[in-house]
Amino acid sequence: PPHPTAMLRLVAFTWLVPSAVTADYQHGTFSSPSSLIARPSESSKASIRGDAAVWQALFGYAMPELLATGKTWTEGPVWTAEGLLFSDTVTGTMWRWNEETKQAEEFLKSAGGCPTSHDADGQQPWSCDPEQAEPGSNGMAVMSDSVVAVCQHGARRLALLDLSKKQTTLLAKEFNGKRLNGPNDVVLHSSGDLIFTDPYYALLEKSRFYDHNYTDEKSDMGFAGIYRVNSEGDVKLLFSSIARPNGLALMPGTPQKLVVSECCQGHAPGCPQGTGRWLVFELGESAEAELKLLYKIERTEADELPGCADGLKA
Repeated sequence: PPHPTAMLRLVAFTWLVPSAVTADYQHGTFSSPSSLIARPSESSKASIRGDAAVWQALFGYAMPELLATGKTWTEGPVWTAEGLLFSDTVTGTMWRWNEETKQAEEFLKSAGGCPTSHDADGQQPWSCDPEQAEPGSNGMAVMSDSVVAVCQHGARRLALLDLSKKQTTLLAKEFNGKRLNGPNDVVLHSSGDLIFTDPYYALLEKSRFYDHNYTDEKSDMGFAGIYRVNSEGDVKLLFSSIARPNGLALMPGTPQKLVVSECCQGHAPGCPQGTGRWLVFELGESAEAELKLLYKIERTEADELPGCADGLKA
Protein backbone atom coordinates (compact mmCIF):
# COMPACT_ATOMS: atom_id res chain seq x y z
CA PRO A 1 0.00 0.00 0.00
CA PRO A 2 1.12 3.58 -0.52
CA HIS A 3 2.11 6.01 2.18
CA PRO A 4 -1.09 7.35 3.84
CA THR A 5 -0.52 10.80 2.35
CA ALA A 6 0.03 9.52 -1.19
CA MET A 7 -2.46 9.58 -4.04
CA LEU A 8 -2.77 6.61 -6.37
CA ARG A 9 -4.73 6.24 -9.59
CA LEU A 10 -5.62 2.75 -10.76
CA VAL A 11 -5.35 2.77 -14.53
CA ALA A 12 -4.59 -0.71 -15.84
CA PHE A 13 -2.58 -3.38 -14.12
CA THR A 14 -2.60 -7.08 -13.38
CA TRP A 15 -2.11 -9.03 -10.20
CA LEU A 16 -1.16 -12.64 -9.71
CA VAL A 17 -2.32 -15.10 -7.06
CA PRO A 18 0.47 -17.66 -6.55
CA SER A 19 -1.16 -19.53 -3.68
CA ALA A 20 -2.72 -22.90 -4.34
CA VAL A 21 -6.25 -21.69 -4.97
CA THR A 22 -8.48 -20.80 -7.89
CA ALA A 23 -11.35 -18.37 -7.42
CA ASP A 24 -14.86 -19.72 -7.89
CA TYR A 25 -16.67 -16.63 -9.12
CA GLN A 26 -20.16 -18.06 -8.95
CA HIS A 27 -20.00 -19.08 -5.30
CA GLY A 28 -17.36 -16.67 -3.99
CA THR A 29 -15.26 -19.53 -2.65
CA PHE A 30 -11.93 -21.13 -3.48
CA SER A 31 -11.56 -24.59 -4.94
CA SER A 32 -9.19 -26.48 -7.24
CA PRO A 33 -5.42 -26.21 -6.57
CA SER A 34 -3.98 -23.85 -9.13
CA SER A 35 -2.50 -20.42 -9.60
CA LEU A 36 -4.31 -17.68 -11.44
CA ILE A 37 -3.76 -14.37 -13.15
CA ALA A 38 -6.40 -11.64 -13.07
CA ARG A 39 -6.92 -7.92 -13.46
CA PRO A 40 -9.50 -5.40 -12.21
CA SER A 41 -12.57 -4.90 -14.33
CA GLU A 42 -13.20 -1.51 -15.96
CA SER A 43 -15.61 -0.48 -13.19
CA SER A 44 -12.93 -0.78 -10.48
CA LYS A 45 -10.75 2.06 -11.79
CA ALA A 46 -10.74 4.88 -9.29
CA SER A 47 -8.74 7.55 -7.55
CA ILE A 48 -8.12 6.43 -3.99
CA ARG A 49 -6.30 7.50 -0.83
CA GLY A 50 -4.92 5.45 2.01
CA ASP A 51 -4.49 1.75 2.71
CA ALA A 52 -8.12 0.82 3.42
CA ALA A 53 -9.33 2.68 0.34
CA VAL A 54 -6.74 0.89 -1.82
CA TRP A 55 -7.99 -2.48 -0.65
CA GLN A 56 -11.61 -1.49 -1.19
CA ALA A 57 -10.95 -0.13 -4.68
CA LEU A 58 -9.22 -3.33 -5.75
CA PHE A 59 -11.54 -5.89 -4.24
CA GLY A 60 -14.66 -4.18 -2.99
CA TYR A 61 -16.40 -2.78 -6.06
CA ALA A 62 -16.16 -5.46 -8.74
CA MET A 63 -14.86 -8.95 -9.28
CA PRO A 64 -11.59 -9.09 -11.24
CA GLU A 65 -11.39 -10.39 -14.78
CA LEU A 66 -9.88 -13.86 -14.71
CA LEU A 67 -7.25 -14.20 -17.45
CA ALA A 68 -5.69 -17.62 -16.90
CA THR A 69 -5.66 -20.53 -14.46
CA GLY A 70 -3.85 -23.83 -14.11
CA LYS A 71 -0.41 -22.34 -13.53
CA THR A 72 1.72 -23.36 -10.55
CA TRP A 73 3.36 -20.22 -9.10
CA THR A 74 2.70 -17.09 -11.13
CA GLU A 75 4.92 -14.01 -10.79
CA GLY A 76 6.22 -10.89 -12.53
CA PRO A 77 3.43 -9.65 -14.87
CA VAL A 78 4.55 -6.98 -17.34
CA TRP A 79 2.86 -5.43 -20.37
CA THR A 80 5.08 -5.53 -23.48
CA ALA A 81 4.76 -5.05 -27.24
CA GLU A 82 4.20 -8.81 -27.37
CA GLY A 83 1.32 -8.59 -24.92
CA LEU A 84 1.19 -9.38 -21.21
CA LEU A 85 4.09 -11.62 -20.15
CA PHE A 86 4.20 -13.42 -16.81
CA SER A 87 6.32 -16.11 -15.18
CA ASP A 88 5.62 -19.49 -13.66
CA THR A 89 8.61 -19.86 -11.37
CA VAL A 90 8.05 -23.56 -10.62
CA THR A 91 7.44 -24.97 -14.11
CA GLY A 92 9.97 -22.56 -15.67
CA THR A 93 7.61 -21.41 -18.42
CA MET A 94 7.05 -17.78 -19.38
CA TRP A 95 3.51 -17.16 -20.61
CA ARG A 96 1.94 -14.51 -22.83
CA TRP A 97 -1.64 -13.31 -22.54
CA ASN A 98 -2.95 -12.65 -26.04
CA GLU A 99 -5.49 -9.82 -25.89
CA GLU A 100 -6.95 -10.79 -29.29
CA THR A 101 -7.48 -14.49 -28.63
CA LYS A 102 -8.09 -14.02 -24.89
CA GLN A 103 -5.79 -16.94 -24.22
CA ALA A 104 -2.57 -17.50 -22.26
CA GLU A 105 0.01 -18.92 -24.66
CA GLU A 106 3.36 -20.52 -23.91
CA PHE A 107 6.01 -17.95 -24.77
CA LEU A 108 9.29 -19.47 -23.55
CA LYS A 109 10.25 -22.67 -21.78
CA SER A 110 13.21 -22.72 -19.36
CA ALA A 111 12.75 -18.96 -19.03
CA GLY A 112 14.93 -19.01 -15.92
CA GLY A 113 17.92 -20.34 -17.86
CA CYS A 114 17.63 -23.91 -16.54
CA PRO A 115 17.83 -26.60 -17.66
CA THR A 116 18.11 -25.02 -21.14
CA SER A 117 20.06 -21.88 -22.03
CA HIS A 118 18.61 -19.29 -24.41
CA ASP A 119 21.82 -17.30 -24.72
CA ALA A 120 22.70 -16.41 -28.32
CA ASP A 121 25.89 -18.52 -28.19
CA GLY A 122 24.03 -21.50 -26.77
CA GLN A 123 26.51 -21.79 -23.93
CA GLN A 124 25.54 -22.46 -20.33
CA PRO A 125 28.53 -21.70 -18.08
CA TRP A 126 26.33 -21.68 -14.97
CA SER A 127 25.29 -24.70 -12.95
CA CYS A 128 21.68 -25.83 -12.69
CA ASP A 129 20.46 -27.49 -9.51
CA PRO A 130 17.99 -30.31 -10.31
CA GLU A 131 16.52 -29.92 -6.81
CA GLN A 132 15.78 -26.21 -7.30
CA ALA A 133 12.12 -25.59 -6.46
CA GLU A 134 11.72 -22.45 -8.59
CA PRO A 135 13.95 -22.64 -11.70
CA GLY A 136 11.85 -20.28 -13.80
CA SER A 137 11.90 -16.55 -14.46
CA ASN A 138 10.48 -14.10 -11.94
CA GLY A 139 10.17 -10.31 -12.16
CA MET A 140 10.61 -8.40 -15.44
CA ALA A 141 11.08 -4.82 -16.62
CA VAL A 142 10.46 -3.40 -20.09
CA MET A 143 13.62 -1.93 -21.64
CA SER A 144 12.20 -1.27 -25.12
CA ASP A 145 9.58 -2.64 -27.51
CA SER A 146 11.84 -5.60 -28.22
CA VAL A 147 13.76 -6.19 -24.98
CA VAL A 148 12.81 -6.96 -21.37
CA ALA A 149 15.07 -7.47 -18.37
CA VAL A 150 14.36 -10.84 -16.73
CA CYS A 151 15.18 -12.10 -13.26
CA GLN A 152 16.26 -15.70 -13.90
CA HIS A 153 15.92 -17.88 -10.81
CA GLY A 154 17.37 -20.96 -12.48
CA ALA A 155 20.57 -19.31 -13.63
CA ARG A 156 20.57 -16.98 -10.59
CA ARG A 157 21.23 -13.95 -12.75
CA LEU A 158 19.71 -10.90 -14.41
CA ALA A 159 19.46 -11.17 -18.20
CA LEU A 160 18.08 -9.26 -21.17
CA LEU A 161 15.53 -11.11 -23.32
CA ASP A 162 15.09 -10.27 -26.99
CA LEU A 163 11.37 -10.84 -27.50
CA SER A 164 11.50 -11.45 -31.23
CA LYS A 165 14.50 -13.80 -31.20
CA LYS A 166 13.70 -15.27 -27.78
CA GLN A 167 17.38 -15.05 -26.92
CA THR A 168 18.93 -13.94 -23.63
CA THR A 169 22.06 -11.93 -22.88
CA LEU A 170 23.77 -11.89 -19.50
CA LEU A 171 23.69 -8.61 -17.59
CA ALA A 172 24.58 -9.54 -13.99
CA LYS A 173 25.43 -12.83 -12.31
CA GLU A 174 27.79 -11.96 -9.45
CA PHE A 175 29.04 -9.27 -7.12
CA ASN A 176 32.63 -9.08 -5.87
CA GLY A 177 33.31 -12.48 -7.45
CA LYS A 178 30.45 -14.25 -5.67
CA ARG A 179 27.37 -15.64 -7.36
CA LEU A 180 24.07 -13.84 -6.78
CA ASN A 181 21.39 -15.64 -4.76
CA GLY A 182 18.80 -15.24 -7.52
CA PRO A 183 17.37 -11.87 -8.65
CA ASN A 184 13.68 -11.61 -7.75
CA ASP A 185 12.30 -8.33 -9.07
CA VAL A 186 13.67 -5.49 -11.19
CA VAL A 187 12.78 -1.92 -12.14
CA LEU A 188 14.17 0.39 -14.85
CA HIS A 189 15.65 3.70 -13.74
CA SER A 190 15.45 6.78 -16.00
CA SER A 191 19.25 6.64 -16.41
CA GLY A 192 18.91 3.27 -18.13
CA ASP A 193 20.29 1.44 -15.10
CA LEU A 194 18.36 -1.42 -13.52
CA ILE A 195 17.71 -1.84 -9.81
CA PHE A 196 16.95 -5.34 -8.58
CA THR A 197 16.39 -7.33 -5.40
CA ASP A 198 18.34 -10.49 -4.60
CA PRO A 199 16.74 -12.55 -1.79
CA TYR A 200 17.13 -16.31 -1.25
CA TYR A 201 14.05 -17.79 -2.95
CA ALA A 202 16.02 -19.19 -5.90
CA LEU A 203 17.79 -21.42 -3.37
CA LEU A 204 14.58 -23.15 -2.24
CA GLU A 205 14.59 -26.93 -2.73
CA LYS A 206 11.78 -29.17 -3.96
CA SER A 207 11.89 -31.30 -0.81
CA ARG A 208 12.03 -28.22 1.43
CA PHE A 209 9.74 -25.78 -0.35
CA TYR A 210 9.47 -23.37 2.55
CA ASP A 211 11.47 -20.33 3.53
CA HIS A 212 13.94 -21.06 6.31
CA ASN A 213 17.53 -20.57 7.42
CA TYR A 214 18.80 -23.29 5.08
CA THR A 215 18.49 -20.92 2.12
CA ASP A 216 20.65 -18.34 3.90
CA GLU A 217 23.27 -21.00 4.56
CA LYS A 218 23.39 -22.00 0.87
CA SER A 219 24.05 -18.43 -0.26
CA ASP A 220 27.46 -17.73 -1.82
CA MET A 221 26.90 -14.04 -1.11
CA GLY A 222 26.09 -14.48 2.56
CA PHE A 223 23.36 -11.84 2.56
CA ALA A 224 20.30 -10.63 0.67
CA GLY A 225 20.59 -7.29 -1.08
CA ILE A 226 19.36 -4.53 -3.35
CA TYR A 227 21.59 -3.80 -6.35
CA ARG A 228 22.02 -1.40 -9.25
CA VAL A 229 23.53 -2.44 -12.59
CA ASN A 230 24.31 -0.36 -15.68
CA SER A 231 24.26 -1.38 -19.35
CA GLU A 232 27.90 -2.47 -19.11
CA GLY A 233 27.10 -4.99 -16.40
CA ASP A 234 28.76 -3.04 -13.59
CA VAL A 235 27.00 -4.08 -10.38
CA LYS A 236 26.76 -1.88 -7.28
CA LEU A 237 25.38 -2.99 -3.91
CA LEU A 238 22.87 -0.42 -2.65
CA PHE A 239 21.59 -2.00 0.57
CA SER A 240 22.14 -5.23 2.47
CA SER A 241 20.51 -4.69 5.88
CA ILE A 242 17.33 -6.47 4.81
CA ALA A 243 16.28 -10.09 5.33
CA ARG A 244 13.94 -10.80 2.42
CA PRO A 245 13.84 -8.02 -0.22
CA ASN A 246 11.14 -8.76 -2.76
CA GLY A 247 9.17 -6.33 -4.96
CA LEU A 248 10.30 -2.79 -5.71
CA ALA A 249 9.05 0.36 -7.39
CA LEU A 250 10.40 3.82 -8.23
CA MET A 251 8.14 6.67 -7.17
CA PRO A 252 7.97 9.86 -9.27
CA GLY A 253 9.20 13.12 -7.79
CA THR A 254 12.39 14.85 -6.69
CA PRO A 255 14.27 13.48 -4.90
CA GLN A 256 13.15 10.13 -6.27
CA LYS A 257 12.08 7.44 -3.83
CA LEU A 258 12.57 3.70 -4.11
CA VAL A 259 10.09 1.45 -2.30
CA VAL A 260 11.13 -2.14 -1.56
CA SER A 261 8.89 -4.76 0.04
CA GLU A 262 10.22 -7.25 2.57
CA CYS A 263 8.54 -10.64 2.77
CA CYS A 264 8.80 -11.98 6.34
CA GLN A 265 8.04 -15.66 6.89
CA GLY A 266 9.45 -16.31 10.34
CA HIS A 267 12.97 -17.40 9.39
CA ALA A 268 14.64 -14.81 11.63
CA PRO A 269 13.76 -12.93 14.85
CA GLY A 270 13.91 -9.61 13.02
CA CYS A 271 11.50 -10.77 10.31
CA PRO A 272 8.57 -12.51 12.08
CA GLN A 273 6.01 -14.48 10.10
CA GLY A 274 2.97 -12.54 8.98
CA THR A 275 4.78 -9.21 8.76
CA GLY A 276 4.43 -7.11 5.63
CA ARG A 277 7.12 -4.46 5.45
CA TRP A 278 7.89 -1.72 2.94
CA LEU A 279 11.18 0.20 3.10
CA VAL A 280 11.17 3.69 1.58
CA PHE A 281 14.53 4.98 0.34
CA GLU A 282 15.75 8.23 -1.16
CA LEU A 283 17.58 7.50 -4.39
CA GLY A 284 20.32 9.98 -5.25
CA GLU A 285 20.51 11.53 -8.72
CA SER A 286 23.99 10.15 -9.36
CA ALA A 287 24.56 6.47 -10.03
CA GLU A 288 27.27 6.63 -7.38
CA ALA A 289 24.97 8.09 -4.72
CA GLU A 290 24.20 5.97 -1.69
CA LEU A 291 20.72 4.71 -0.90
CA LYS A 292 19.25 6.53 2.12
CA LEU A 293 16.61 4.75 4.19
CA LEU A 294 13.88 7.25 5.06
CA TYR A 295 11.29 5.15 6.92
CA LYS A 296 9.49 1.81 7.01
CA ILE A 297 5.80 0.95 6.66
CA GLU A 298 4.90 -2.22 8.52
CA ARG A 299 1.85 -4.43 8.88
CA THR A 300 1.85 -7.28 11.40
CA GLU A 301 -0.55 -10.08 12.33
CA ALA A 302 -2.01 -7.72 14.91
CA ASP A 303 -3.17 -5.41 12.12
CA GLU A 304 -6.33 -5.75 10.06
CA LEU A 305 -4.55 -7.00 6.92
CA PRO A 306 -1.60 -9.22 7.95
CA GLY A 307 0.53 -10.98 5.40
CA CYS A 308 3.77 -11.06 3.50
CA ALA A 309 4.69 -8.16 1.18
CA ASP A 310 5.52 -9.02 -2.43
CA GLY A 311 5.38 -7.20 -5.79
CA LEU A 312 4.22 -3.61 -6.19
CA LYS A 313 3.90 -0.95 -8.87
CA ALA A 314 3.95 2.84 -8.70
